[in-house]
Amino acid sequence: AGLWTVFTLGGASSKTTASPELTSPLANQSLLLLLVLVNLTDAPDTPNPYRQAVTSFKNTQDSSPFPSSIPHAFQINFNSLYTALCEQQSDQATLLLYTLLHQNSNVRTYVLARTDMENLVLPILEILYHVEERNSHHVYMALIILLILTEDDGFNRSIHEVDKYLHTNCLAALANMSAQFRSLHQYAAQRIIR
Repeated sequence: AGLWTVFTLGGASSKTTASPELTSPLANQSLLLLLVLVNLTDAPDTPNPYRQAVTSFKNTQDSSPFPSSIPHAFQINFNSLYTALCEQQSDQATLLLYTLLHQNSNVRTYVLARTDMENLVLPILEILYHVEERNSHHVYMALIILLILTEDDGFNRSIHEVDKYLHTNCLAALANMSAQFRSLHQYAAQRIIR
C-alpha cells in the first residue's frame, strides 16, 4: 500500500471526486506517454513499433497465433480495457479509444460485439451534452467515435434495443424544432422526410 501511495502520489486513497488526471497521475502520465509513442511518425525504413503493437494486440481470450510479420505483438484483457475506457471521459482516454477503434480491428470487433454498449455510448454522449465544458478536440474525437461505431449494422440494431422509443423521441424532437429550421441543406431536408 505504501508503494502504491508513492506511485499515485496519494491520489488512490483520495475520496474526493476530482478529475482522473488528479486522482491517478501515474495512469494519466502513462496514457499520455503511450499516446505520444503511438503517434510518432514512422522512419522511412522502419515502421513505428509502438503503433504496430497497439494496432495489432489481441484479447487474452484469443488463442490464435500472431502473424510472424508482427514482431511486437502482445495480449491484453479486453474486458478490463473496455471497463476502463467506459469509466474515463478525459481527452486522453477518448483519444486512446478513437485510436483503438480506428486502428485495431481486434478491439473494434470486441467492442461492437458487446451487449452492454450503453456503458460506452452514454459517456460519449455526455461529452457531447456538456460541449461547453469540453475543448473542441475532445468533442471532435467523441463525434468520430460515434461515427466509427455507427458504421456497423449490428451496432445500429443493438443500440436501438436500449431505448424502444428512440425513433419516436427523435421524431418528436425534430417536430419540436421544425418551426425554427432555416436554410436547411437539400440533403438534410430529404433525410428528415424519408
